[in-house]
Amino acid sequence: MDARKSCTEPKEGLEVIFKEQMLIQMNFFAKITVGVVIILTGSLCMYGPLNAPSEVFEPAENPGYFEQYHQMKADESGKIPHGIRAKWRNDQELMKKSSTLFESLEEVGPNNVGGRTRFIKQDLIITNKLWAGGVSGGLWSSLDGGSSWTAVDDYNSSLAVTCFSQNPFHPNQIIYGTGEARGNSTGAGTSAGIAGEGVFQSYDGGQTFTQVEETLLEKYDDIWDIQYSKLDSHTYYVATNRSGVFRTADSGKTFDRVLATGNAVTRIQILDDGTVYMCVSGKGVFRAHENDFTPKVLTGIPTSSFGRCNLTYCESQDQTLYAYFSASDGESIKGIWRSNDRGDNWKEVANPDLTTNLNFTQGSYN
Repeated sequence: MDARKSCTEPKEGLEVIFKEQMLIQMNFFAKITVGVVIILTGSLCMYGPLNAPSEVFEPAENPGYFEQYHQMKADESGKIPHGIRAKWRNDQELMKKSSTLFESLEEVGPNNVGGRTRFIKQDLIITNKLWAGGVSGGLWSSLDGGSSWTAVDDYNSSLAVTCFSQNPFHPNQIIYGTGEARGNSTGAGTSAGIAGEGVFQSYDGGQTFTQVEETLLEKYDDIWDIQYSKLDSHTYYVATNRSGVFRTADSGKTFDRVLATGNAVTRIQILDDGTVYMCVSGKGVFRAHENDFTPKVLTGIPTSSFGRCNLTYCESQDQTLYAYFSASDGESIKGIWRSNDRGDNWKEVANPDLTTNLNFTQGSYN
């Protein structure tokens, strides 16, 4: 009995010690677990679930102009409402009239930044006067052949000026279109742009401009080109980015769509006899006549598999046309064609992208 007792007592003692150690460890881990739960609970209270989407918009660290512009101007839906720019301008005018706080301010510069230039035109009346439009700097004019320039209106509701036309019958009547469809000073990609505010017109030679109210619609947000008729003083054409070509016959009171397409119409060219050419990206060049506006696509030049197209004519021989096409990727010239019979027949001419060392990587842009 004594021997057996002497053998069992140490074993029982070890069991007691082991159980005590286990209790101590369990207590320790239980305290740690409670602490972790408390910490996690506090974190959830402060920050929400770890896998829940953040409700706070985090702007890019170095946003481009496009992102910054929309961060500043967009409403709660992420869009800039139509007509809001005109309201902003009206509010500014009212603020100027009601306060004298800013009458003594002077702009210190720089005063030579007009943005990327989309056009430059010679005035039809004053030969030494030039007009230029910047896609982020508005409309500019020069009275000394380009030696110096003056911004026409720095406070206009849209400074994305893209195209310009002067009435050949009444040169004091001027119109310009707004809305840059591609890449206006942005880091958001080549498809980003700044929506415009439709068409603006002047009846005093460009001293003052007013907005054509009928064009304050989404379909006129991005205007590629605008041209007065060569046959009627009240008619002009507007080429848009996604809505086709529109024509007014009453100086902008009403408009009718004369070419329906979802592709960008990047150019309108009108000859003196009323022949109208319209360049449609990825579709080809369409021709119509003002007296019988039935657009038909021209053959002998690309009608697919290209990006932007453009067309011009020789003023001394207006039967001679040149048509330009960018490649589908927009990074090179697909080809240049010439017609000697106003577009009935075409012949491809030398492609400078293949015969020179020059860089033509903005073929689809400008």
